[in-house]
Amino acid sequence: MSSRNGFAGLLLPDETSRRAFEETLADWREEASQATSAGRSLRCHVSGATATLRVIAGIALAQGRTATVGRIIGRTLLLAALTGLSWAAIIMPLVRDAQLSRGIDPWLYGLVLAAQTTTVAFSCFLAAGVGLRRAQKLPMFGAVAFAVLVMGLAAMVLAPLTAEFYRQSLAAAQAAGLTVPPLVRLSFANRLSRVAAAVTFLVLGEAIRRRFQDRVHYAAAQGLALSAALGISLLGLPLRLLIASEAKGLSTRMTWMTAEAWFELAVTWSLTFALLRTRNQTREPGTLNPAP
Repeated sequence: MSSRNGFAGLLLPDETSRRAFEETLADWREEASQATSAGRSLRCHVSGATATLRVIAGIALAQGRTATVGRIIGRTLLLAALTGLSWAAIIMPLVRDAQLSRGIDPWLYGLVLAAQTTTVAFSCFLAAGVGLRRAQKLPMFGAVAFAVLVMGLAAMVLAPLTAEFYRQSLAAAQAAGLTVPPLVRLSFANRLSRVAAAVTFLVLGEAIRRRFQDRVHYAAAQGLALSAALGISLLGLPLRLLIASEAKGLSTRMTWMTAEAWFELAVTWSLTFALLRTRNQTREPGTLNPAP
């Protein structure tokens, strides 16, 4: 698979970044092949890995400064926030009395619900490529860097809210024997899975748009990417409902829900690689070359 096709071509869509990456890898291989001892070989690999990471960071920084990345992240964040607030506004009147009876502040519940919905919507809208035009290729490393930054900042800002919500939930459920460290660890794992989901859906969406943009209208390709992201996000809904009804204790519920989130990510990556594999194996008529 050449760097112009498949996964490498998805991550490095422009010639300049692709050339810089290929030259770095070539230097790494050449230096490693000339190593005369185990110690020198180890130094070559460490130096090569460091240089590769430096190149990736440089590409991400350069791409992050472009108007395209700013437009994508800005519009995606706006749509996700509107979705989260709208969903919380719809659900809050329906559950307000139930939350009060459990001793949980309804406004706190609404804020946490809005935040969680916003993070899921952010990942899904990233997959759609909001703000991209047909002729544009997504600056992947720059978009990934900004997506991780946004999700990381959101987790830091919302940490006090979620901690208070978990405290009230524990008091309401009277979860005997549940200590704070496991809950903190599970909460971190859940946030990490959301950051990974943003990156994963971003890559999946670009793979889907490239796969279908020459066959359907670009807006339809974006719709397919969004539908795929939503479908995967809802994939574990029956399992979540089962967990909520059967699992005893908040710790057990969070453990299973975090595992379910990572399962969704595994499905997403499998679908992404399958799309890239079929695209790379598609041939131009009468040639042995992969289709552009």
